[in-house]
This record gives sequence, C-alpha cells and structure tokens, in this order.
Amino acid sequence: MRTKWMTGLVLCFALLSSSALWADEAAIFTVKGGVSVENGMKTLSVSFEPHKGYYTEKDKPLKVTLTAPEGVTLKKSKLGWADLVAGTNKTPTLTTTYTGEGKDKKVDVKYRIGICEKEGKKLCHLKFGNLSLPLK
Repeated sequence: MRTKWMTGLVLCFALLSSSALWADEAAIFTVKGGVSVENGMKTLSVSFEPHKGYYTEKDKPLKVTLTAPEGVTLKKSKLGWADLVAGTNKTPTLTTTYTGEGKDKKVDVKYRIGICEKEGKKLCHLKFGNLSLPLK
C-alpha cells in the first residue's frame, strides 16, 4: 500500500514539473519597458505581448509594482488593469508618470500576469518576473 502511494506521489511530482505544463516565459509572452519624455512629461511604460497561441484578458491577473530610486517620484507605484492604455487590452500596456532627476538611475519593476493558451490543453500560466528600466 505504501509503495503505491509513494509511486503516485513521484508520478504527480514528475507531471507537475514537466516543461509541457510549466511553459517557459520566453515562449509564451514578451515583456518590454520604456521611458519617454514629451513636452516635459516623463512617462514610464510596461507592455506585455502574448505570443501566437496565447492570450490575456481582464479576468486574468495583471499586477505591476514599481520601485523608484532616491530623487524620483512615481505618480503610481502599483499598476494593474485599471491603468491600461486605451486600445491595448490584447497586448496590455500600463503607464505612469514620474518627476525628479532620472539620469543614470533605474526603476525596478516586478510583475505578475496570467497568460492562457488558446488551444490544446488551454492551461493558464501565472508568471512572475523583474526588470529594471533606465530613466531619462
């Protein structure tokens, strides 16, 4: 009895750790960050682009947390679906403005996003990540 239980546990662990179930982040979406300055307004953006065969939508998690360096103030440090740039719901882009001197400084970005498969197993993946955006 104990052997069957252990075998089942090992098989379950093998299934959960398989690459088919936990798709590589680079294979299912691209995350990009950018900084622009227009008419004195400094804007920081984070974009998520699901690759072919994947999608995200407003009922899936989307959370971005920004940490500014000393001397830089962000209008918002937590972004989500409410901060979506109009017309970017299939490739979500979130923005906020900032003030202060950003030259040679970076904003740390932590994100969490739900990306789902359109076909096949139709699994959803909750992905976490970090990046740093150089400021202007």
